[in-house]
Amino acid sequence: MKKYMKNKISRQLKAEYKRTSSGGQDFELQTSSNAQFLIDIPSDEILTFTDFDVSATKLTMDDRPALMRMIKLVKQGRINKIIVYERDRLARNVYEYIYIVKIFYEHKVEVIFTATDAPAFSRDLFLETWYGLSAQFEGRRISTRLSDARKRNPSSLIGFKKEVIKHENGQSQRFYTPDPKNKDELLNLFTEFAEVKSREQVFEVLMEYRALLDRNEFRVIDILRTPFFAAHYEGPDRTYHKLSHVEPIIPLELFKNVQVKLDEFEYGINDGISLSQKLALIIPLCGKCQNVLKFKKGNIGESGTYYCSKHKKHSISVTELHETIIQSLKLTLSKIKFESIKTITQKAINNQIQCCSKDFDEKYSQLETLCIKFSQHHKPIDNSLTVKRAMNQIEHIKETLSKLENTITSLQNLKVEVNTLTEIVTSKLANLTEKDYFDLADLLISSIQINDDYVLLHYYFNDFFEEGNEQQDVFIS
Repeated sequence: MKKYMKNKISRQLKAEYKRTSSGGQDFELQTSSNAQFLIDIPSDEILTFTDFDVSATKLTMDDRPALMRMIKLVKQGRINKIIVYERDRLARNVYEYIYIVKIFYEHKVEVIFTATDAPAFSRDLFLETWYGLSAQFEGRRISTRLSDARKRNPSSLIGFKKEVIKHENGQSQRFYTPDPKNKDELLNLFTEFAEVKSREQVFEVLMEYRALLDRNEFRVIDILRTPFFAAHYEGPDRTYHKLSHVEPIIPLELFKNVQVKLDEFEYGINDGISLSQKLALIIPLCGKCQNVLKFKKGNIGESGTYYCSKHKKHSISVTELHETIIQSLKLTLSKIKFESIKTITQKAINNQIQCCSKDFDEKYSQLETLCIKFSQHHKPIDNSLTVKRAMNQIEHIKETLSKLENTITSLQNLKVEVNTLTEIVTSKLANLTEKDYFDLADLLISSIQINDDYVLLHYYFNDFFEEGNEQQDVFIS
C-alpha cells in the first residue's frame, strides 16, 4: 500500500497550456487542436493551464499566472510533457521564450505543438531562438494591425458620436459624427494652438483646455496629435489618408499647422510639464504641527507647491525650496571647520592603532610563552597529538599577528589619506554644481521645516560647525 501511494505521489503529469489575448479569441481552436493529442492520456494525469484574455505582448511572464504555475511545476519535476497550440502561446518575446525553452531542456520536458504548420519542438537552441524571433515579429505585426484599426475606428473618442450600421450580409460599418457637446471646444483648441507664438502662450492654452475638456495636459497634447479630428489617419509613410466614414471637426490644414507648433515647442512643453510635477529633494515638514507637507502640482511651466492642510500660510514652491537649500548649504559649508574634521578623524584612527598595537603585544607575548614551553617539553622527533595541537595553536597566533600588523599598516596609511582627502574636499567646495549641492543636502540635512516667514533646516554633524548649532535658520525674503 505504501509503495502504491509513493508511486502515485511521484507520478509525472501532462500539461495543456492555452492563452488568449482577448476574450474567446481562438480559444475553441486551441482546445480542439490540443484534444487529439490528449485523447490517449488518462484525464487524472492532465493539468490544464489557461491564461484567458492575457496579452503576451503587453504583459510580462510574471503577469501571466497560469504560465507561471505551469513553469513552477516543471521546475519541481512534476510535469514531463506539455501540449500547446503554438510557440506564440508561450511567449511573444524571444528572451522570455528562450528562458522557457531552457527550463524545458533542463527538466527534459517533451513539448508538442498542435497547430497544423507548427515546426516540432527542437533540442537545438539556435533553431528554437529563430522560431521565437518569428513569434516576436508576428506579435509586433499584430500590434501594428490593431493600432492601425484603432486609428481608423476608435472604440470611443472625445468629440465624436459613433453609429454602427449592420447590413443584410452580416457586415457592419461605423460612422463618426461630431458631438455637439465638445465640438466647439475642440475646434477652438486647435485654432488657438495654431496661433501660439511663445512657450507661455502654449502653457496658457493647455491649462485652459485641460479644464474645459476635463482631460490632463498629456491627454490634451494627445488630442492635438490625433489626425482623426480632421477625418484622417497617418500611414506608415507619414502621410495623411482620408477617412470617408468620419465627419471632420477641423480641416486637415489646421491640424498640420498645429503639428508644426507642437514640434516647435516640444522641448518647452516637456520641460514645462516636468517642472509642474517635479518633487522636492527633501520633503518638508510644517513648522507648527510637524506634519509632512502635501504636494500640489503646479500649472504647466510653474513649479508645484508644498503646503500644510491645517496651516495654509506654511507653504513653499519647489523652486523656492531648492533655492533655499542651496543658499543654506553655501552658508553652512563656509562654517565647517575642516581642521576639526581632520583632528577628530585622526584621533579616531590613532585610537584604533593603539587598540591593535595592544592586541599585537599581547598576542606576541603569548606566542613567546608558547614557543618556550613547546621547546622545553617536546623533542624534534615527537609526533604525538599534543605536539600537533601545540603547533596549531602557535600557527593560529602567528596568523592573528599577521592580520593585526596589516591592520596597523592600513590605519597608518589611512591617516595620510585623510589629510589628502581634506585638502581635496576643501578645494572642490569652491566649484560645486547644483547637482553637487543636492547630493550634499541628502547627506547633511536631516529635516526641513516650513514656517510662515522662514525656513528652518536641521543639519547632521554639528560638531564640525564653527558655531556648534545644528539648527540653521534661513529666512525667505
